[in-house]
Amino acid sequence: DNNIIKKINYNDDLIFNYASFNDLASYYSILNPFKIDKYNITSKLKADEYFYPFIINCIKGCKEHDSYDELLFLYAILSNYLIDKNMRPYIFANTTKINYYDASNMLEYYYANLHYKIDLSKDKLSTIFENSFTIQPYQINLINEPMIKSLGFLCSNNYYQKCIKKYKYFLTNLTTSKRKIKYFFFKIYDIFKRKNNRKASSYIYFKHINVELLNKSNKPYLINDITYNYSFDQLFDKISSDLLSFIEAINQYMFNNNSKGLKLKLPQEYINMIN
Repeated sequence: DNNIIKKINYNDDLIFNYASFNDLASYYSILNPFKIDKYNITSKLKADEYFYPFIINCIKGCKEHDSYDELLFLYAILSNYLIDKNMRPYIFANTTKINYYDASNMLEYYYANLHYKIDLSKDKLSTIFENSFTIQPYQINLINEPMIKSLGFLCSNNYYQKCIKKYKYFLTNLTTSKRKIKYFFFKIYDIFKRKNNRKASSYIYFKHINVELLNKSNKPYLINDITYNYSFDQLFDKISSDLLSFIEAINQYMFNNNSKGLKLKLPQEYINMIN
């Protein structure tokens, strides 16, 4: 909606900030195998049973606050969720020889290079988006109450500041390695890491893409016993279309008090949460 876009103040740094929020907590204990994140927000925001009550409460709160800054942040939280929800099973279905994080890195490298001419193997995102590493008060204002209602706890502002500081450190120091020296030390670290923690060796982007992941030949694959044949680019286009449709349903609810479209977008068990 052009009328809504005109009222939203945004720039590339702000969009990058918003787009990374769902995963911020995963950097809280990075490279510290003894530090445990008791909140585990990142995992919860990937699970339907937590995410949908959370996003519904965010939508209702945003409507009540009448804030366009919060609305854009809301779009980004939803975007992150839909991309992960659709891309994660696609990656698992289209490769058996690469771990999930390495495959994700390859696809991120491919997409950034194709659409933005960014070479993640040498370009530091913390430099490109240098003003992205601040949590805004209206972000906290949007999520605090939904977190209490949906997740049962509340994180402090200090927690978010630590997470985003670690995220900036990650992008500045851990994702590139000209001579693969860091990769060697990361492989040693991986020997001692906690069992379920991400391997440090998967932090680094390389100029390599397993073409199997792109599925340009539209080879059929199974997800939950259903056959699909999307290529990576086709799937990303579908996710974008689904996201825009979901956003339009949110806008209808926010500005026209019309919840019909939004209810169609939600799983059946969460429809009653919308007035």
